[in-house]
Amino acid sequence: MPTINPARLLLWLGLVLAGIVIVALFVGFFEHIPIENTSFAIDWHSFHQAVKGGNLVYAPTDGLRVPPWSALFIMPLGFFSFAASWGLLAMISFGLLVFSVPRVFPRWKHLMAVLLLTSSFLALRLAADGNFEGFIVAGAALIVYAYRKQHAGWMALGVLLATFKPQAVVLLLVVIAVDLIAQPARRPFALKAGALVLAIVIPSMLWRGEGWLASLLGENYQNYTGNYLDISLSSALTRLGLPAFIGLIGRLVVVAVSVWIAWRPLWRTPNKPSLLSREKAGMLIAASLLISPYAAGNTVLVVLAIGVIPLFQKRFWLGGLLILLSDAAIFLHNTAYLTVISYYWTAYLVVVWAVLAVVTWNAVEQPTAVSKPGLSTVKPMAVIFEPEV
Repeated sequence: MPTINPARLLLWLGLVLAGIVIVALFVGFFEHIPIENTSFAIDWHSFHQAVKGGNLVYAPTDGLRVPPWSALFIMPLGFFSFAASWGLLAMISFGLLVFSVPRVFPRWKHLMAVLLLTSSFLALRLAADGNFEGFIVAGAALIVYAYRKQHAGWMALGVLLATFKPQAVVLLLVVIAVDLIAQPARRPFALKAGALVLAIVIPSMLWRGEGWLASLLGENYQNYTGNYLDISLSSALTRLGLPAFIGLIGRLVVVAVSVWIAWRPLWRTPNKPSLLSREKAGMLIAASLLISPYAAGNTVLVVLAIGVIPLFQKRFWLGGLLILLSDAAIFLHNTAYLTVISYYWTAYLVVVWAVLAVVTWNAVEQPTAVSKPGLSTVKPMAVIFEPEV
């Protein structure tokens, strides 16, 4: 009969107790926030209605637009009250942001990166609005980890999470798919990961796919594209009064440059597996948002967490400047600057995309720059406590 280690038992009891306390603090705090006549939980208010009672209902006008396979992750929140579920969503989001930060040495760099990310304007806005960028961050981080380790299970989970908002990761997924197809040694991994993804996507689409597609094509949703909530490149250029073909050219340039840099290692050494760094993933996510038919400002948090934070851990001043620029948006977060902040986020995405593109290009010339312990990797939660080697 196995013996019980008292120290380990106390450790687990302590962790369980700490978890209960954290949940109680988050729920209690959000339950006492006065939201009447405010913009607090502006997104979660309609989202909660869509999953209330553990069901999933897509409204033809306003409401949830998350694909049904990703909505499975938030449906349990529908069993809780509006305020309690809002607090739980915020707690989960902050937890995912913390675990997305690469562990590096010295430890102060890791702790500082965690603090800067979780206290950033974009993270605080995520909690206040009640949206899903935390899940997308976790998914993108898992995709990078799984690609490097060829772990089909983590890759499938990463794809399901990252596609909470598919427009944020479309280029990242396309680049990875082509990489895997072009590398025969990785095809079994790709087939297994693809099968796992389809095993969830197909049944969920048969279940609620019709309602999801109807909500995407609804008249009210189409009205979002091109307005001042839309920070995509074509929307920004169109609002400036430029012809539509200018926006098309801009998007084509972003796509061409991004895929050229991303696939450059594959073209140079076709038989050698290419590495997927966090900076490359961040570049592709920034490009995806720029070329998308619609992108909201709060999704810039994904670029910050996936690309800028790891850059800060390597290049303190360059990454720190980009973090500072993202936090500076707090001074424009006012209805009086509604038009200005939309252009600000578009310009920010262009700058970050360009910086990460240069960093990724240089990393191809100096491959050892992305192979240092911990600098461009992130471990999933199940192995987060393993020491880096």
